[in-house]
Amino acid sequence: MRALIVDNKEFGDKQADKLLPDALSDVAEVEIINYQDDGLEAKLRDLRSKCGFAVLSQVPITYAFETARTPERRASVQRVIASGVPIFAICIGFQGLGDGMGGDLRKGEEPEVNREITVRVFKPVVIEPVSIFDGLGESFPAQTNHRASLDLARSELTITATSDDCEVQAARHPTMPYDGVQFHPEESEAEVRDTIFRNIAAKAKQYYLTTAA
Repeated sequence: MRALIVDNKEFGDKQADKLLPDALSDVAEVEIINYQDDGLEAKLRDLRSKCGFAVLSQVPITYAFETARTPERRASVQRVIASGVPIFAICIGFQGLGDGMGGDLRKGEEPEVNREITVRVFKPVVIEPVSIFDGLGESFPAQTNHRASLDLARSELTITATSDDCEVQAARHPTMPYDGVQFHPEESEAEVRDTIFRNIAAKAKQYYLTTAA
């Protein structure tokens, strides 16, 4: 299984960018590409041919409110969506995915900055063959660090988890293997981190098996 992290390497030495490849290493062969790289579409085609998945990473261009909606970031998200590969989006990457699928980005009234929260998982109306939260129960602790959040009222995405101060802690597409989380699994405790990334890889494998049938 391969994973392609679509990221902004201007912040390549920051803490989260170091943690994410390590968190994925047990389930995938990991490569990082700059979201503005001219070779992104070719990398995505290769990723699909090898049954891999893309991670829209959490490291922003700046920490300003409009980060997820810059034209360059929007274009990169649309290229990833158009590629047809399974997607897992984290924090600002999740905001970019939500924005790209019809959602709205809001400034948080109660920013969740550098703290542990309790994520509460919604009981799904339609049971997925593989959920990214399989094995984690109805709630679990997670690390979070964000000042904006998504409003998905007009989006194609469905909310799958919440917290006290953030209505949309996670969401997924109802028919495509697109999942995203507002919190940081790569910075959360090992059981949470490893379970989520194993489930992401398993969901990608399930998708390719289903589409190849």
